[in-house]
Amino acid sequence: MGAGESGNNSALKKMKEFQHLKILSEGGYTDGERESYKAVIFNSLIQSVREILDVLSYLDLDVAEENVVHLATVLAEPFDLEVDFITQDVGNVIRRLRRDPAVKEVIRRSKEYQLNDSAVYYLNAVDRISLPDYLPTDQDILKRAEKNSGLTEIILPSGELTYKLYHVGNQRSEWRKSMYLFDNVTALVFLVNISEYDQILYEDESISSLTSVDFRQNCLQEALILFDQLCNSKWFANTSIILFLNGIEIFAEKLPNSPVDHYFPDYNGGDNYDAACEYFLHRFVSLNQYTAQRQFYVKYTPDTVGIDDSGLKFILNAVEDIILQLHLRSGGLMSDDRPAVSSESLA
Repeated sequence: MGAGESGNNSALKKMKEFQHLKILSEGGYTDGERESYKAVIFNSLIQSVREILDVLSYLDLDVAEENVVHLATVLAEPFDLEVDFITQDVGNVIRRLRRDPAVKEVIRRSKEYQLNDSAVYYLNAVDRISLPDYLPTDQDILKRAEKNSGLTEIILPSGELTYKLYHVGNQRSEWRKSMYLFDNVTALVFLVNISEYDQILYEDESISSLTSVDFRQNCLQEALILFDQLCNSKWFANTSIILFLNGIEIFAEKLPNSPVDHYFPDYNGGDNYDAACEYFLHRFVSLNQYTAQRQFYVKYTPDTVGIDDSGLKFILNAVEDIILQLHLRSGGLMSDDRPAVSSESLA
């Protein structure tokens, strides 16, 4: 779970990637299976263009006058395409918009807002995707941007164990609807992109209206609000938490030029990287109102990908450690005096 572009979407993609690689190791996708992904990929392409067009107004940019007429063509496309091809007209329009100076500026300034990490990929691939005989590649399938709402279950076999990972959509309404379903999970994984400490939440206004979130909310303040609700839910009173603090390289680069105390006035560590990391870790961990048998596992990651291979290994190792602790406690072989926060110890 996570807010905005915390890496939550990328975490889902990493879990899907595991299944994707498993399919490839067993002979790969058949042409029929590739065909079945076309509608999802076409939707991803249209969604990517819509996201970029939404950001134009956010950044106070306008497409060239000769391209204004083409906006309606993209916006008129249904949200759930069920077609086997992209029409030539739509393909031509997307190609023109891709060359527009304002669209190029949106892509150049993508770090200022939250753009789905597949948007640029599909925009650049429009020439190939719009061909009449298009057949999705492995990368096209892996990059697909399926709607990030509802619940997604990913099953990861590992040795004699089988792990079940559940991905919950970013919308707060999705969390509220699904919390009670997971009162017996071994651990919760929460992702935070700390490099967004100086950024404003950019989300679809329809999502904002559902979640009662201020459209101009600070990204990390929003993450703290969501974490507080999750961490202190009665359903998870005894559930351990695996916390990923993502984007630490970008975070370190920003500190000298974008002071943390401009956005979090109680911070007094200047541009010291360690102090800033400790501050944000404390802000999250200190929200915990349930201390009995709850363990925090914290991992810092260098970019915003969310969960890479080492991160996935960290999660599986943390779950094994949690299970071991539960068995030791139930047998009276372990007390509750273990430190509440384990940082990188399982990396």
